[in-house]
Amino acid sequence: MNKGILFVLGTAVISGFAIFTSKILVASIDPIVYTTLKNLFVAGVLTAILIANKSLRNQWKQLSRRDWWNLIAIGAIGGGIPFALFFTGLKLTSATDATLIHKTLFIWVALFAIPVLHERLRLIQMAGYVLVLWGVLWTSGYRFAGDTGELYIALATILWALENILAKKAVSHIPGIIVAWGRMTVGVGILAILLVIMGKAPLMADLHTNMLMPFLAASILLTGYVVTYYSSLKYIPVTVASAVLILATPITALLEYGILNKAISFSQWQSYGLLAIGLLCITGFFLHVHRHRQPVSTGQ
Repeated sequence: MNKGILFVLGTAVISGFAIFTSKILVASIDPIVYTTLKNLFVAGVLTAILIANKSLRNQWKQLSRRDWWNLIAIGAIGGGIPFALFFTGLKLTSATDATLIHKTLFIWVALFAIPVLHERLRLIQMAGYVLVLWGVLWTSGYRFAGDTGELYIALATILWALENILAKKAVSHIPGIIVAWGRMTVGVGILAILLVIMGKAPLMADLHTNMLMPFLAASILLTGYVVTYYSSLKYIPVTVASAVLILATPITALLEYGILNKAISFSQWQSYGLLAIGLLCITGFFLHVHRHRQPVSTGQ
């Protein structure tokens, strides 16, 4: 199977676990403080990896001024303010609803990628997009209410879509892990400044001992998320990668069912069936067309 598809499948699994874990943690700590601490941990881990790996370290040192500006833009648009918006919104709405809104990311990505990156969607893939969107927003019974939490998450999702476009361009000549490092490092700097402005910096000490293990788990999941996702973008179109992330939705729901005893309705099972069929249309066509070709980095 295409290496990029394997990477992004891993990202989807990680995402499903990460949102469930984050929902539990943001109930007991300020969401912006939480995401700043978590992103700081991830930035530190990625920095250590870059320093320890000679090949990555050399490529890191050879980044051009333009590359640095691209990393700063990715960090600002994708690693800073959207995190604050998302985790604040997550505290105001359910984990499943937050996941559903966030998973409309593939629609926003396509709207930007088609004119900017010149990626193309074939007819069968468009049908897949319709099925996935149907599964996310209709059969699930979800309706966008427009409350504060949902608006925060929607705005964060649009910013992340823009970041996807910038990242897709960047990974054509910069290793995915370096792009991930730029996103997290610049982003955590912005979040730290935001905390100071809001007077929440002292709350950084609010991470109690009993929260340490869940926090480390969430941080490790985020590290895996950014590394696998940015790595996938080197091999597959961003329109495909962002669509596969929708698999996180049923994973989060299953976790809520198994751990929190939150029931999964028949309509939700129908929704997940549509998601599966839609994703088969999107990814199956891509794999069929590119089976005997080299991995691509700019389009289909």
